[in-house]
Formats: sequence, structure tokens, C-alpha cells
Amino acid sequence: MATPIFTAPDPQELIDAVDATHSALIKVRALLCMTYGNSGEAFRSMSGEYQDSFLWAISDLVDNAVAGFETVCEARDRAASPATSN
Repeated sequence: MATPIFTAPDPQELIDAVDATHSALIKVRALLCMTYGNSGEAFRSMSGEYQDSFLWAISDLVDNAVAGFETVCEARDRAASPATSN
């Protein structure tokens, strides 16, 4: 009879994913602070090309944060799904 085996997520994988997510979100927060209020004047005075590049960089950082979060979720799901052993 097969016995379910629960496997713990790799701690280093989780640490790396959380670090990558945190790093990307800190950068996004800093960049977005430059787009509104008094700080936003500099952003709004940039050419359209620079504004597009700025927002593209933010988009890439958000993608990195999402990827890190998904890695954590996948590790959680793997740990919650028992493997079977005979």
C-alpha cells in the first residue's frame, strides 16, 4: 500500500525567492515615489521615451516580484501535496 510522504520545501529556495521578491518590491516602491506628489514633477517633465523606459523598468521589477512569490507558492503547494511511496 502506498504511504503518503510530505516533503518540506527547500529552505534555501524559499529564502532566495523571498529575498528576490522583497528586493524587487523595495525598488518598485522607491521608483514609484518619484512619480507622484512634488517628487512627480521630475517624472512628468521627462520625455515620453524616458517615461516609457522608467515604467518598463518598474514592470520588469513587478514581474520579478511575481516570479518570486510564485516560487514560494509552488514550494508551499509541493509541501502540501503528499508524494506516495510503496
